[in-house]
Amino acid sequence: MTHKAERNCDVFVAGGGMAGCVAALAARRAGASVILAEASGMLGGCTTLSLVQPWQSFHGPPKTEGGQPEQLIRGLAQEIVDDLIMLKGSPGHVLDPIGFAPTLTPVNTAVLAPYLVEKLISEGVEIYLNRRAESVGTFGDCLKSVTLSWDMREPFAQIRVRPKAVVDATGSAAIARLAGEEVIIPRDPQAWTHIFVLAGVDIDAVRSYVEKHPEDFHLSSEFKQRLNKYLAVSGYFQLVRDAQGRGEFPCLRDRLLFFGGARSGEVAVNTTRVFPPKDYFTEQTSSQFQIAAKLRVDALQQVHALASWMKRRVPGFKHSELTAVAPEIGIRESYRISGKQILKGKDVLQGRTFCNPAVTVFYPIDIHLAGSGLKTRELSRPYQIPKGTIVSRRYDNLFAAGRCLSCDSTAFASARVTPIAMALGEAAGKLATACL
Repeated sequence: MTHKAERNCDVFVAGGGMAGCVAALAARRAGASVILAEASGMLGGCTTLSLVQPWQSFHGPPKTEGGQPEQLIRGLAQEIVDDLIMLKGSPGHVLDPIGFAPTLTPVNTAVLAPYLVEKLISEGVEIYLNRRAESVGTFGDCLKSVTLSWDMREPFAQIRVRPKAVVDATGSAAIARLAGEEVIIPRDPQAWTHIFVLAGVDIDAVRSYVEKHPEDFHLSSEFKQRLNKYLAVSGYFQLVRDAQGRGEFPCLRDRLLFFGGARSGEVAVNTTRVFPPKDYFTEQTSSQFQIAAKLRVDALQQVHALASWMKRRVPGFKHSELTAVAPEIGIRESYRISGKQILKGKDVLQGRTFCNPAVTVFYPIDIHLAGSGLKTRELSRPYQIPKGTIVSRRYDNLFAAGRCLSCDSTAFASARVTPIAMALGEAAGKLATACL
């Protein structure tokens, strides 16, 4: 027999990633009753599930030559960083040794996940884990209900939530798609990455090698001082080319990319790459499952091979050990809403401002495509993301947070990063509450 539990609330947030968590906090602080549902068993999204850290970037370029980066993202996102500093789960913002982003914000993902639960519960947010939206009910131009999938270990088969407003923070516009909302479909999706952690790395040896071979790395002009505060490495270009020539390098990449971990001697390796075909998001569902299954297996094979190769070939990694593999592969790009406004790549490149800004942000355009390595476009100044990009065109009470925002693929390659997602989550939570 199928049972349903019924819950009512002012704002329902679908997705417990960083954007969803911030959206829930913003709505709750604005006086709304809030329910948040997360498909996995953990809050934190790609940070905790795919081990994507450090966060980059809360800052834009300095206002004056030689000055410090200007902080653009504050609010709830900065409050979370401040809390993590108190919990020794982050050192706070540090200057990027690679020189790609103005700053990096390292995060201990093991500290983040339970912290988020405590943070949301203490503020009065009702949380349901292992619950995925499987259907929605609509009436006219409003969403009226969201039915959450059931967990066979629990007595109720389903939960039906009846909210007054909904925030889609699923990272794939899942609520919008269930409701028949028009979505933006990626036509040339970015690479997926399976991050893993190596311990026992000789960090001093790594720094020494970088300092002796700066031409073999992508580096800030002030990399020596910055590397002493935080390890972030993009390069070993010649080492990788040599390995590729011998058929040893398992990834379709021109470099190694890794960042300092939570403990001394740890690094998180962000180097594996698997590539969905161009028509992946337009394939029939059964084909998508088959493609995704193969990509996930291929990525795990790369983890095994790359960890072994680094131990044999990369200075400083002789005694390294594989100690953690991300629970989930990192998927950079998925479906997005087609909102009242669409942010374009040219808006990002031109540093465009809007009359209705949700946030002001800064991050280079960063595209990972098959056969082309890494394509980037640097920005000269910050840009704004308008509120219309997180507002549904079809439904008066549906809003998007984080990577569900309405934008083209070029703009998404900048706006997809976690600090921007958190800032958009705060804006979406406030808009959802304002429509009550």
